[in-house]
Amino acid sequence: CWQADPLRGFVPVQRKLDRGDALSEYIRHEASGLYAVPGGAAKGEYVGQRLLEG
Repeated sequence: CWQADPLRGFVPVQRKLDRGDALSEYIRHEASGLYAVPGGAAKGEYVGQRLLEG
């Protein structure tokens, strides 16, 4: 899902998962990730230009 502020959305969820719950006995968490996905490119731009050049 899209996260405007990973420190307020993604990180707290990962910390809660780290604490465990009733399912933790039966599952193993392997990894998680946070990715930057560039938006579309307007005419004359390249993909990722607004992400890379601000």
